[in-house]
Amino acid sequence: AFALFAKTCQVARLVFVGGTRDSSDENRVEQLRAHAQRLDIGDRVEFLVNAPFTQLVNYLSRASIGLHTMWNEHFGICIVEYMAAGCVPVAHRSGGPELDIVVQHKGTPTGFLASTAQEYADQLTRLTLDDALYASTQEAARAKVESGMFSDATFIQHVRHIVTPLVTFRSPP
Repeated sequence: AFALFAKTCQVARLVFVGGTRDSSDENRVEQLRAHAQRLDIGDRVEFLVNAPFTQLVNYLSRASIGLHTMWNEHFGICIVEYMAAGCVPVAHRSGGPELDIVVQHKGTPTGFLASTAQEYADQLTRLTLDDALYASTQEAARAKVESGMFSDATFIQHVRHIVTPLVTFRSPP
């Protein structure tokens, strides 16, 4: 998707930020580096692996858009982190991102969804060409996070609402 987008936006860079747990993850990073080279975008792609939290925060503070491509993610806390940092998320159209996170806040989009490389590229292009759309989406995303929707208290309240009708309380005999 970034390779498609990079054709239309010459200044864009892609930074992968995350951790590796084992040699399998490390191999995946190497495969991604090689793939970026094959796509002729290696000079515009950076891999920030196992970075300290302060460096992660620094990168998020400078980023404009947060990409999340995992299919059927159950929630997607990093998307909420993007939104809190002021990044506009472009996430996979499935799972928690579609159902709970990248949904409108007070009638305004909080991000965008995609499921194909072309859809991701189109959303990236749309956000970089429309300053008003970017600004309103960024503002709504941050407001949604600040509303407390993703807080522990809200989570507990929702779980209780779902579970309480299912639990039958009986007196001991």
